[in-house]
Parts: sequence; structure tokens; C-alpha cells
Amino acid sequence: LSNIIFNYFVIFKGKNNKVYVKRIIGIEGDHIAFKQDQLLINGETVEEPYLTSLKQSMITDKLTGSFNLEELYGINTIPAGHYFVLGDNRLDSLDSRHPYIISLVKHDQIFGEAELMYFAREKCRELQRKMQSVATQYFPYFLDNAFVKRKLWPVYEIIWAW
Repeated sequence: LSNIIFNYFVIFKGKNNKVYVKRIIGIEGDHIAFKQDQLLINGETVEEPYLTSLKQSMITDKLTGSFNLEELYGINTIPAGHYFVLGDNRLDSLDSRHPYIISLVKHDQIFGEAELMYFAREKCRELQRKMQSVATQYFPYFLDNAFVKRKLWPVYEIIWAW
């Protein structure tokens, strides 16, 4: 894989040897920051239209939160041969915001690209109803807490292309 660019879905192994599929948000030389749920690359606002439907169905007011490279890694820009990745399921995603599990992904960790990803909306609604029912029955005191909110987010079904 030689032409990895912003917005590609890549398949790689994390530090824990698990395989992940995540979206490329930053490439070498980029400064990445999120302020009030807005992606900033090199100080410029970048729209994320692929998150629109998820944001509309949220039960919390923030999807990604606020952070920057300095806070996470103590650096200003992504080093050569590295990428900053995020999962679209931001509230429940292990990604480059987790330096000890995923970190910045090295080019040689990437071994594939996801050609097609789709959102199984009906399955997610069913899962959401089941989780809400379980949460109401067994964990009523968590309903206003992130515990339940994080478990309600959609699951992606993935077809890999090697």
C-alpha cells in the first residue's frame, strides 16, 4: 500500500496484536486536533460528512471530544511513516487516541485496505433496543451515564479487500 491518504480505511495490527480497521484522519506532517467535536487538520476545519447520521441519532452531545497531538503524544505533527487513525464509532473506538493500545500507526503495520464498509441500521436498532431493555432492568442508575450510551452505538460490518 503506497498511496495511503486521508479518509482511507486501513487494516492493521495494533500493539496488542489485534487486527483493526480504522479511518485515516492524519498523515505525516499533519497537525491533528479536535475542538468541540470539530476536526482540525493543520488549523483548518475539516468536515466529516460520514458522521452526520450518527451525530443525528446520538443521545449525548459530543461524539469525539476535544484533544490534540500535543496532549496525546507531546508532538506537533505526525512523524514520517505514521498515520493518525480514528474509528467512526468514536465513543467506543480504540484508535490513535489510545497511545498504549493503537498509537500512531506505522506504515509497515498496515496490511490491507477496506474496500467497502456498510452500516447495518436495522441490526443496530435491534441491538439498541435490547441494550436499553437490559440497562433499564439491571442498571437503572447507569441510564444517564456513558456506560449505556457507549454500548448503544452501531456496529459496522466489514468486507475486506487484500
